[in-house]
Amino acid sequence: MQDKENLIDLLIIGGGAAGLMAALSAYKNNHHLRILILEKNEKLGRKLLATGNGRCNFTNEDQNKSHYRGFHPEIIAEILDCFGKDETLALFQGLGLHVHCEEGRYYPRSNQGKILSQMLQNALHRSSVQVQINTTVQTIRTTSYGFEVQCQDGRQYHGRKLILATGGKAAPQLGSEGDFYTWLSNQGHKIYPLLPALTPLKLEVGTLKKISGIRFQAKGSLFTQKKLVAESVGEFLWTNYGISGIPTLELSRYAAVALHQNKETELEFDLLPEWDEHGSQNLVFSWMMQTREEVISSLSGLIHSDFAEFLVAMVEKQIGPIKAFHPGQAARLAKILKGLRFRVTDTLGWKEAQTTVGGVALNEINPLTMESRIIPGCYLAGEILDVDGNCGGYNLQWAWTTGYLAGKGASQ
Repeated sequence: MQDKENLIDLLIIGGGAAGLMAALSAYKNNHHLRILILEKNEKLGRKLLATGNGRCNFTNEDQNKSHYRGFHPEIIAEILDCFGKDETLALFQGLGLHVHCEEGRYYPRSNQGKILSQMLQNALHRSSVQVQINTTVQTIRTTSYGFEVQCQDGRQYHGRKLILATGGKAAPQLGSEGDFYTWLSNQGHKIYPLLPALTPLKLEVGTLKKISGIRFQAKGSLFTQKKLVAESVGEFLWTNYGISGIPTLELSRYAAVALHQNKETELEFDLLPEWDEHGSQNLVFSWMMQTREEVISSLSGLIHSDFAEFLVAMVEKQIGPIKAFHPGQAARLAKILKGLRFRVTDTLGWKEAQTTVGGVALNEINPLTMESRIIPGCYLAGEILDVDGNCGGYNLQWAWTTGYLAGKGASQ
């Protein structure tokens, strides 16, 4: 039996946003704990450094629970109510962070995302929390005294309690590879299917070379089996494989789920959302009898000229060459402008994903402490749980919330 004097009170696997917050929370609630963070990367908070193009949008003013998705939305709401945006801002400002808000999105005033990770680490350095970087945990074993952790380099650690903050499967190049889902499943936890989210989408279009890189405003509507499942408005970006941009990322989780279920999935763009169908038809029909070049010029007053030429070519492929723009061609172009639809063939996968759909079922977690109802003494935080959020700081807010609650719960 392990000598109790050598036991670590709290082992935290994962030194990302949730793990750092959990360590700080546990220490603040109980200064006498022996706490150890085990991190596989050479740096703590590595994904934080890549968030928001380095600026780190770390929470959002609008905390409507519809921004978070999972199989148990009522539990998501209960958890977020325990430690939300206001508490997060107060905690970081207490560490010395100055913030500014852009359209509801909170950033460090310096626009340097790395400061969040530095402030958390500085707070931990002033505490008794210990850190081991470049440490890959291979196996976890439950014991009579708690948990035994075996690392790749042969070292073993023994702890009374354990916090798993190992992330999901998104961005494996930053260290998230879905570690310990299998272990949790073997212990009896339900794991909902893991799928990439907040990722660009591949479309069945043919060549997009001529319009790749063009940005455009539109309302995007995602259909599965011809049924509307989600909408998002904003700036889209054509790529050589399909479509990107924030609205695409927000629709991608629904596309990933539908594709996983082998459902027909389509993405439709309303390129003139400020016009109704009657208004858009009147607009396009006002170009009657124009030449091909004149139609492209007229359309270029609304969208990028290369995109305009792409749409005119689409009309010509369906209706015939434009010499003097006639009613059939005008009707077709008006229809395309209000409903340009393509089949979604795939997401861009885990490497380009920012978060994970699926994970550990929330009804198997105590929402006040984040302790597993299946594995006593084991707490879960962050992306490993079945919750994914929109762009705009929501996934980081989930990490702060669950990390804080797990640390506090494990410290008691």
